[in-house]
Amino acid sequence: MCFAVPNFSITTNADEFRRAIEDRRTGVQESVKKEVKKVAKDVRTTLYSMTPKNDAYTAIKTVAGRPTRPITVVGGRARAAFTNSPREGGDAIFEVSDYSAKVGSTVFYMKFLEEGTRAHGPTRSALLRFAVPAGVVFAKWVRGIRPMRIFKRTQMMYQRIFGGRIRQAVARGLHR
Repeated sequence: MCFAVPNFSITTNADEFRRAIEDRRTGVQESVKKEVKKVAKDVRTTLYSMTPKNDAYTAIKTVAGRPTRPITVVGGRARAAFTNSPREGGDAIFEVSDYSAKVGSTVFYMKFLEEGTRAHGPTRSALLRFAVPAGVVFAKWVRGIRPMRIFKRTQMMYQRIFGGRIRQAVARGLHR
């Protein structure tokens, strides 16, 4: 005897769950991308506020041996690199991709602001020569500057808070 067994089957369709998961994934991605851009702008603002706008070192002995006023402005172009609208082809580095950002400055003296300089004098001539808006200043010796650690301090600060901000962005993306 042969019995005909009906074809019983249970079919599950998880397409609607897949779509919901996909929508949430997209929401999380968008939220994280926005947060990365916000953090990059916050880093740029922090660097701007920490970069000096005044003179960074002083000639301490002039030709006559008298102390002199500050002679070199080093904060100007470095600080301008961190404004909200750095000029194209300027000294600013502000690159934001989907999940990463790079903020910096290409001015040659940023290394001196970050790491400091020692006191120094001329090596190949009798005097150092500085051009300033008021004219030219000659000095026998300049006092160095202390390391400002602008980038290191900013990096340490944002390393502490970045993870929390991204977790909040993921939570916002999940609860859309």
